[in-house]
Amino acid sequence: MTDQACAILNYKSKAEEEKVLTIPYCKFEDVERQLDYVLLTGDDDNWFGDWETKKRNFKEYDSLSFGARDYVMAKKQPPLKFTGM
Repeated sequence: MTDQACAILNYKSKAEEEKVLTIPYCKFEDVERQLDYVLLTGDDDNWFGDWETKKRNFKEYDSLSFGARDYVMAKKQPPLKFTGM
């Protein structure tokens, strides 16, 4: 997921450099902030890896393809037992 987020940042950066007509009032910083909301949890247990470090090298990513098909999501914790009415 972070690879695709970096590719989106790369696309937006190139679009602004090349003065491509994009959505008005949506700048690189806006897209970056939106991705930060999704990928930065504020916890030490970050589901998406080290987004801050990967984001610094966003220009290395130019594809929205998922890549490796053997990727496995982390196992979810069982839900808490409901004790209400």
